[in-house]
Amino acid sequence: MRRAPAVSGLILLASLGLTLPPALAQKSQNSFDAYYQECLQRVKKQGLAPALAQDICQCTIAEFKRRYSLPRFQALVQKSKTDPKTAQALAEVGEDCFFEN
Repeated sequence: MRRAPAVSGLILLASLGLTLPPALAQKSQNSFDAYYQECLQRVKKQGLAPALAQDICQCTIAEFKRRYSLPRFQALVQKSKTDPKTAQALAEVGEDCFFEN
């Protein structure tokens, strides 16, 4: 059934968590770059083709950069750790990119 990959993709994008592991956050001063790397790791672990993973993550980051300044993005990522509504709003960006690809 073709819908299963889309459903697992949604689960994946929702599970991206939009939180950066401490080690990754410390290695990069740019949260967009750190998020992109984390996105690639998580999407690939879900079994999506590397090219599709790159497309989804690049689209997601491009949209975040279009919508938010770096300080605002960092604040939203931090807030998403404790606020499900913020986490969902950020996850929807990735979901939109998933369906575009």
